[in-house]
Amino acid sequence: MDSEAERIVQGSDRLHPNEQMQRQRLIPANPEGTCWTGKCWSVHNLLKYEFDLQFDIPVTYPATAPELELPQLDGKTQKMYRGGKICLTVHFKPLWAKDCPRFGIAHELCLGLAAWLAAEIPILMDSVMIEHKDNAASSNES
Repeated sequence: MDSEAERIVQGSDRLHPNEQMQRQRLIPANPEGTCWTGKCWSVHNLLKYEFDLQFDIPVTYPATAPELELPQLDGKTQKMYRGGKICLTVHFKPLWAKDCPRFGIAHELCLGLAAWLAAEIPILMDSVMIEHKDNAASSNES
C-alpha cells in the first residue's frame, strides 16, 4: 500500500485542523500513547510564562479526566496536589462528569487548565513565587 493510501486509512485526513494543531504541541512520551508531555503558557502583564505540561490518560478515560501536571509549579500554590497536579476537583470535574463522553482532552486544556492558569499565575507573580524568564536571566547576570 502506498503512503497516501496508508494516511487515508489511518484517518489523518479526517482530523479537524484544531486537533492537528493540538497533536503538534503535545507529544506522546511513550509508545502506547498514554503519557503525554508538552508546554502550556499564560500571559500576565504582557509577559508570556511558559510551563512544562504532562499528563497520563487514565484507564477509565473518558469517564475520568486526566490529571494535568505542571512540575515547575509544584508546591508553589495551595491549589495543587503533590507532584505538580493541578486541582480541578471543584470547578472542572463536575462539568467533565456531566458532559462525559463528549468531552475530551482539548476541553480539559481549554476549560480546566486555561482557567486555572488565568486565576493562579497573577497570584504567583504578585507573591513573587515565579519570575519571568527575562527577569530571572537579568538577575543572574548581575
